[in-house]
Amino acid sequence: PATPFEACDQAGGRVSSQSLVRYKTNDYSVPVAWGHQEVWIRAYVDEVVIGCRSEVIARHPRCYAREEVIFDPLHYLPLIEQKINAFDQAAPLQGWDLPEAFTTL
Repeated sequence: PATPFEACDQAGGRVSSQSLVRYKTNDYSVPVAWGHQEVWIRAYVDEVVIGCRSEVIARHPRCYAREEVIFDPLHYLPLIEQKINAFDQAAPLQGWDLPEAFTTL
């Protein structure tokens, strides 16, 4: 072929108001700036790549479990910076290993 064949499952989707895109039974986060946009999804054996138009906007390890939410905390930082006490309560930050300096916050 003229171009390499990408061995992946391709699908379309829409970013939710929580900046999540559903693929199969799992939700994957994207940066909040892409909320409510139509996106494309390429699911490889080991990763899920999400893009909008010609730009890749998120990459996650593929999850084969069901009904899981896969967050990248960096996708939500613009919102967390604006909301009071969001740093302690934000679901995307749960279980995220932060440097020692953050314990005083």
